[in-house]
Amino acid sequence: MRRVAAEGWSHVILDGKLFDCDRLTETTLSVKGETIDAWCSGKHRDFGANIQAVMRPDGLPIRTSETVPGHLHDTRCARDLGVTAALN
Repeated sequence: MRRVAAEGWSHVILDGKLFDCDRLTETTLSVKGETIDAWCSGKHRDFGANIQAVMRPDGLPIRTSETVPGHLHDTRCARDLGVTAALN
């Protein structure tokens, strides 16, 4: 974020992407308390890994996150990985 300020960028872009992966056997509890596959995205109805990226205004990535299970929403991933705290 120091680089953003030093180079005078007007903004950065935060975006998440679900990348396809094979089914993994990890399970977790949903917000409803049901057991679900951790790497299964209900929105995409597929297994995947969620990756968050912070990009320059022209779209070039300056930081990417580690992979997190696909059942997590982009906003939660960014918050849990500390990306939103760094942007603030």
